[in-house]
Amino acid sequence: HPISLRGQIFFEKTYFFLQELKVMKVRTQTTYYGRVQGVGFRWQVCRAVEPFEVTGFVRNKSDGSVETLLEGETQVIERALATLEARLKDFWRSKATNSREGAAHFCDFSIKH
Repeated sequence: HPISLRGQIFFEKTYFFLQELKVMKVRTQTTYYGRVQGVGFRWQVCRAVEPFEVTGFVRNKSDGSVETLLEGETQVIERALATLEARLKDFWRSKATNSREGAAHFCDFSIKH
């Protein structure tokens, strides 16, 4: 019956839309301080987050620090940050992190120059 089929399609689209809303998307900016420039830090950040479904960038800042911006699902971002911070713990001494909800602005993760 056509009406039933349309109702089913509407229900499925609504259900999947609501499931997407339950998964919180965040943008997390972290600045790392320490011996983080001239040591392959940005390249290693890219390698560390490669297995995770994140977008964003890593770049050197003029003050000698390195900034990362990770975009994705909250739990994925948390795991990606934990992995990269553990892997690169010998380079950074302190960090400043700022997270907020929001849609992704990038389609991949890359080194910005």
